Amino acid sequence: MGNTEWGVSDRALHVAVDIGGDRVTAAAGRPDLAERPAIVRLGHSADAASSAVFVSDDGPVYGDAAARRAAGAPDRVLRDYAARIGDEVPLTVARQAIRAEEAYVGVLQWAVGAAVDAAGDVPEAITVVLPAAWGDHRRRSLADALRAHGIRAHFMTTPEAVAHHRMRTLDRDHDLFALYDLGATSCDLAIVMVEGGTVRVLATRSLAQFGGADIDDAVFAHLREIAPAVADAGWVGLAAARRECAAAKEALSFDTETVLPIAVPAGEHLVRLVRDELEALIEEDVRESVAALEDLCARAGVSPSDLRGVALAGGGSRMPRVAQLVSEMLGVGVDEDADPQSLAVRGAAGSPLPVGVPDLHETEPQPLEPAAPKPRSAFARVLSAMMRAFLPPTLPAETQTPAGTRVAAETPVDARGEAPPPRPDASRSPGAATGPSGDAQTSPPPHSSVPLAAARPIPVAAARSRRDSRAAV
Repeated sequence: MGNTEWGVSDRALHVAVDIGGDRVTAAAGRPDLAERPAIVRLGHSADAASSAVFVSDDGPVYGDAAARRAAGAPDRVLRDYAARIGDEVPLTVARQAIRAEEAYVGVLQWAVGAAVDAAGDVPEAITVVLPAAWGDHRRRSLADALRAHGIRAHFMTTPEAVAHHRMRTLDRDHDLFALYDLGATSCDLAIVMVEGGTVRVLATRSLAQFGGADIDDAVFAHLREIAPAVADAGWVGLAAARRECAAAKEALSFDTETVLPIAVPAGEHLVRLVRDELEALIEEDVRESVAALEDLCARAGVSPSDLRGVALAGGGSRMPRVAQLVSEMLGVGVDEDADPQSLAVRGAAGSPLPVGVPDLHETEPQPLEPAAPKPRSAFARVLSAMMRAFLPPTLPAETQTPAGTRVAAETPVDARGEAPPPRPDASRSPGAATGPSGDAQTSPPPHSSVPLAAARPIPVAAARSRRDSRAAV
């Protein structure tokens, strides 16, 4: 497709979205004005929102509203669909066959719409933050879906996004750091070098067996051991108990003890949980993950003592024991952020807008025909039309990698990087408040339901995600 110059102004808005297995985060910034990116409020009570998609008879619902509705109809919800990007077999929900890419695009549209509402402007650039372990197959599958829906976006990996955050906040044009990203469904590690403002990802690894959901499972199993009566609570009571376990895990990141209210047929109980108990449950997994990070340093040809710090990202990294073990085992200082969950999107939204970046499909034998050139900014012109039509976007598609960044090596630990992912078992005015990170914080989106991006029904067997299986415990 060749290189494309973007007609941007000095007030160009850059929106970044990160759709994970459990949460979706977004940020918006104007890099040319050196503004700190504003976190886009997506959730009902927090910046991040559930990444679930609830398929109702009236159309899909996104965010926390989707997660709430899922409690009453779990067979109508899609979760962790990002792990199915590139799978030719669609997900089946509410008697509809929906490709994982279509669910992903629908959530992306919703999140970008929330950013447009909050900023009162349309973006010149949209960045989609992706795991570094994703390889060409997954990237191209998502690029094709974005192209099919007329969305012009570019990709940036999480390590690259965090590197841009460090360049902006720490003023480091030369840097060597490790990334420890403990998200909902995996622990992603990376060694990153910055030379003269150019980002190089030296090595990456994804530990799929350790994530926030696994910690929730461990807390839930611990609860059943110390309060066996929970087993008699019924499926509604069990689902509520597991939500309390997730809430307790988060509370213990800020307090030394918490209480889990549990209701069972025999009565109501208050189960006390202290931080020491939680840390004992995760100690082995955290130690193994930090050892894997140390091994990754050797694979990248650097010593831990060469690192200028370890960046902690992902909601799970808020737990004090994580930072403590990372620092102790590596002998390196830890760069903690007040809001690690939004670290990547703030870094991406604050990065320079791309100019003249090649398309992902440029090296394919038969590339798609380029979109017809349009005067002024394609984003500003067509996203305005998108908002008038209430978010079915009509942007010319071009999936890109940002200027000044490149991946030197990818070392994923599973087949998801280069091949179709494994199929899991059956399954509006701008705000001026300040968020926990100190960055500006925008107001929440007024709507949670927009048309799902052209879901194409295909008769297939039902498929469910790993997160759906967890919710059924």
